[in-house]
Amino acid sequence: MSTIPNTAMPHAKAAPEGEDSPSRGAMLRDGAKSIADKAKAHPKTSAAIGAGVIAATAGAVALTRRGRSGANGKARKAKKG
Repeated sequence: MSTIPNTAMPHAKAAPEGEDSPSRGAMLRDGAKSIADKAKAHPKTSAAIGAGVIAATAGAVALTRRGRSGANGKARKAKKG
């Protein structure tokens, strides 16, 4: 079994247990604050990312609704006419 020395990956040390380690809530707040700060610094990029998320969501909804028409949508159209 091989081991990786701490000098190769100093960030891989285990966090000590107890009050020194941040809670999940604090980590989420810090991450959200960081994202908000970056969004304020780059508003055009943030708007473009938001538009992309909305477009991707709309596309996923459209694909989902198209799939609900049945396993073979052509067969349904042929029966009507």
